[in-house]
Amino acid sequence: MSRNLAYAVTAIVGSRRPEIEALAEIVSPVPADKQRVWEEKLQEASTRRERGNWYAEQGRWRDAIGDYQAAWKQEPTTMDGLYLAGLLSYAGTAEQYHEHSAAVLQQWEATQDELEAERALKICLILPASHLDPAKLARLAELTTGGDPNRSFYGWCLLCRALYDYRTGDFAGAVTRAQASREKGRLMAGNPPTLQALAYIVESLARRAQGDDTPARQALESAAVLLADSVPGWDGRDVWHDWQLAHVLYQEAQSAMNAPPASPKKPAP
Repeated sequence: MSRNLAYAVTAIVGSRRPEIEALAEIVSPVPADKQRVWEEKLQEASTRRERGNWYAEQGRWRDAIGDYQAAWKQEPTTMDGLYLAGLLSYAGTAEQYHEHSAAVLQQWEATQDELEAERALKICLILPASHLDPAKLARLAELTTGGDPNRSFYGWCLLCRALYDYRTGDFAGAVTRAQASREKGRLMAGNPPTLQALAYIVESLARRAQGDDTPARQALESAAVLLADSVPGWDGRDVWHDWQLAHVLYQEAQSAMNAPPASPKKPAP
């Protein structure tokens, strides 16, 4: 969907997801040629991924959920798992998301691959993870940031670890790693705005939990600037899953600003 059309629609309905999805079905019907090709090969996971990605880019999130769930059942990968987790947390239900994150942890709890560990851990942390085994999450967290800090995706590893620190009550560690992930991001190709936005959001959550309201609000305002013109699937960007994650966590941070500060917990061993 074109960015101009996305802005015109969201100027009318804002970011209200049910209204956006309803309009998306009207203004973004599946092209006939694509529909024919997809229907012939829907039994293939690759086709489900391709169509699911197209649906997501058009703001048709529930349609995308159906396709990514089908692909996940056929050929589960952490990348598909991450796309599905973003969709479920953004446009699905918390119950569906929690079931999915539990399945991801069960499948990749013993992985030795740092990138797989980062994705699996991120999937498990989008929403609070009290239903998951803390020892298994701790192992993935150590693997995520335990390798070469010069890896091309290390900024994302630091961000994921910062979110883990926040979820487990290590708020000071979350602030430090969120800031470090932003610094790494500035050295990455394109300085990914999604990484910057997410790092500000996690920093805001952690600082608010510490009771540091002024820096928490400043970090959240910095994230808001980056999110101001982003509605996942409606703004022509091809990293819709990262923007979805940013919007989900931003809403959590907004709510946290209006709630009492949390009490620090002892981080998981």
